[in-house]
Amino acid sequence: MKQLWQDWLAKRKKPIQTVLFPLLLVGVMLLLFGKSFATEETEQSTASEGKQTVQSDQEKQMEVRLEAILSQIEGAGNVRVMITFQNSGEKLLATEEKTQMSYLSASEQKQEESTETSVVLAEGVTGKEEPLLLREDAPAVEGVVIVAEGAADSTVQAALTEAAQALLDVPIHKIAVLQMEKGGS
Repeated sequence: MKQLWQDWLAKRKKPIQTVLFPLLLVGVMLLLFGKSFATEETEQSTASEGKQTVQSDQEKQMEVRLEAILSQIEGAGNVRVMITFQNSGEKLLATEEKTQMSYLSASEQKQEESTETSVVLAEGVTGKEEPLLLREDAPAVEGVVIVAEGAADSTVQAALTEAAQALLDVPIHKIAVLQMEKGGS
């Protein structure tokens, strides 16, 4: 193997250092960047697993409120609702950005610029400092399944679909209304 490398290098007429240094540099870069990519993927998969199993209070409250309203529709009877979400909503916090520049005294040319971003804190209801919330978007609804006792009646089924579409702003093809099993709740 050693002879093979020596023959190859002799044909190239380059010293061994000029070939080994770039190879060594590439190897070190792969080791450094490989670990950071692996860590990032692990953190993302852990976060997405947690998102699938945990339902926020806001999301659960949406289901409960929808069940309560839909069960009031004439002929619907007992109603159960499941809502799936694209995301769990988004909070926009107020931030403050400070930019600092330093100049050379004699020539007045820009030498260095640094920017620091921090979250703005304000006194909350409890009296403690909390991040200042500018906007909070509700979770985006992906689809809705409605199981109702009266879903066999096409008029009730249409009313349930129309109500869910109006309340959640979901396209009609993402709403399923199904007949509840006898004795089910």
